[in-house]
Amino acid sequence: MLNASNGFEGIKMIKTRRPDLILQDIMMPEMDGFDCLQAIRAIHGMESLPIVMLTGADDIDSSKRSFQLGATDYIAKPINWPILPHRLRCLLRASPALNPLEKNA
Repeated sequence: MLNASNGFEGIKMIKTRRPDLILQDIMMPEMDGFDCLQAIRAIHGMESLPIVMLTGADDIDSSKRSFQLGATDYIAKPINWPILPHRLRCLLRASPALNPLEKNA
């Protein structure tokens, strides 16, 4: 697991480490989660990477905007910790990043 202190640092890490899944907030220092999400989706090969917005912004507009910008899932706080690992496993199972047939296509 990798942690970034802001969106710019996260984007830099993504370009070199190629994660299988990203969890990020909307409210971050230096770059908000919407801009970060949009920047990640613009990176070649990151178009279908599972990105989950884990955030205290529990409003329809934030959720809708996240999905429009390419979020895979949106989880508002408080987080249901016992369920979170199951949701993440489902996202990873469905992800082309882990599907060998997609990698060779």
